[in-house]
Formats: sequence, C-alpha cells, structure tokens
Amino acid sequence: MNPQLLYSYIIVNYNLAESVVELVNSIFLLPSSNNAEVIIIDNASRDVAELEVFVSASIFTSKLQLFRNTSNLGFGAACNIGAEKALGEYLIFINPDSLINSDFIPYLKERFRENPKLGIAGVASGKVTNRFDFSAGFFPSILFELFQLFYLGRYLEAFLVKQKHKALKSHDYLIVDWVLGAFLFIRNTDFKAIGGFDKRFFIFFEEMDLCKKIKLSEKEVQYFPNLVLNHEGSKVVSRDYEFFTYHFTLSKYLFLGKHFAGVKVFVLKLLLFFSILTQTITILPGLIKSKPKAIQKFKGFSKFILRGKV
Repeated sequence: MNPQLLYSYIIVNYNLAESVVELVNSIFLLPSSNNAEVIIIDNASRDVAELEVFVSASIFTSKLQLFRNTSNLGFGAACNIGAEKALGEYLIFINPDSLINSDFIPYLKERFRENPKLGIAGVASGKVTNRFDFSAGFFPSILFELFQLFYLGRYLEAFLVKQKHKALKSHDYLIVDWVLGAFLFIRNTDFKAIGGFDKRFFIFFEEMDLCKKIKLSEKEVQYFPNLVLNHEGSKVVSRDYEFFTYHFTLSKYLFLGKHFAGVKVFVLKLLLFFSILTQTITILPGLIKSKPKAIQKFKGFSKFILRGKV
C-alpha cells in the first residue's frame, strides 16, 4: 500500500462504458479524490475501446488505471484483480451504474479510524421507500425463506431494515448482516485477510458472502442509511432475465451450502426448490402466451436444475 493514498475505487465494467465514464468523472469531482485512485477492471466488454480512449485522454491519467480481462470472470473475481492492484488504505467497490453526488467518503474513513471493529460499511444504494429499504439485509433464515414462497421474503427483510432505521436514536448506522454490493467500503488489509471475494459467486450473493466472512472475523457490518448513493441498478442483468434467474438461484444455492450445515441447510435448500416451483407455477400463464420474460425465467430455472447434467 501507498501510505499517502487513502482510497482505491474499484469499478468492474461489462458493457457499461458510458456509465463508467460518468461515474469516474463524478468521483474526481469530489474533494477527497485528491487522495484517491480509480481502478477499472473490464470483463471482456464490447465497449472497452471507449474506456481506453477515455483513460488515455483523461486529465486524471496518473490516478486512473484500466485492466482488461480476456473473458468475463464475474464480478467478484474481477474485484479481486482490482484489489490486487490497489494501493489505497481503503477499498471502495462501486457499481458502474452509480454516481457519487456528495462527498461522504471522508466521513466513512473517520468512522473506520474511530472503530477498529468496523469491517464493512454500506450506504443507501438500493430502493428506499417510507416502508422498505433494500440497501441492506439479513442472512437467509427459515422464516425469510418461508415468506419467499409467496414473494415476500425480501420485502420482510427490507421492512425490518426500515423499521430499524426509524428507531435510530443514539447513532446514525445500523448493524446488519450484509449491505448491497453497489457500494462497499472496507480496509485493504481486512479485505486481504479474509481472502477477498469468493470467485465461485459469478454474480449475486458475493457481497453477502464477503459480509459473512467479515462477521466471522468478529467485525461489524454497518449500514449508513443517511448517506445516499445515486444507483440506477442492474443495467446489464435486467436485459437478460434467463441470466439473472440462473445466476441468482445458483449463487443463493452456493451460499446456503457454504454457510449452513445439517438439518438447517437441508430445510433452506428444500425451501429454495419450493420457491422455484411456486414461481414456475406463477409464470405458467406467461409461458402459455409465450411471454418473453416468462420464457427466459423458465429457461433460467431449467438451467439451474439441469446444471452439470446437460
């Protein structure tokens, strides 16, 4: 690490070059960027040439690096490559479809300096309403998975996070199990100590797994709901619902198998398969009418069920 460099922003690009350029420009408008570097990892995108032109022409070239992967390694694996290159005391993993409109970065740094037990910090980067906050949550449980049979598990989490936010009195953060991977703030040393992201999670649940490892190291995951990231959300995966369905389901299955055991993991996996069944029944009318989204979702579930068998 460079003792003079505080922050290393790590951005993974996959066909979102235009958004990456906007994000990088928003970062370098922040006063704290004087002590920052930006590392872009491209996952074999079609639009990488646009990034190459931007980086070479940028007035911030000395603080901006672009590394190209020859294939799409997934989000976590690409982030690990960025972390290997990073010289900052703190790593900031941020989604390309985001903008930082206010400089809350030094504030988070001070919170880490004050509290050695703080392992990962997140900010409001998901959908937030008067009743729900999707920026943070809790690890899978039988209760949440039972609610998920009726599409309500994630809403229950978001409702509980919002209620905890409303109950805040003495401090400005919540202690949660995980925060959304659109923005993760972590010490460089802590990230390396826990082995970084598990590259088996191609996309989805990689941030939950990272938070789980931080908590196993006896550190906290804190969510700062009053700090807001402008995050558009899932620009790439929303274009391919088969991709979304397959990888979300597979990553959840991997997470359950990695962090639970015995009867509990059996019940959680069984509930996951029941959830797939209920969702399949729900999309039957769309399948009959050849609705594209229903067909893609069915293909995603089918690919998950048949993985390794075809």
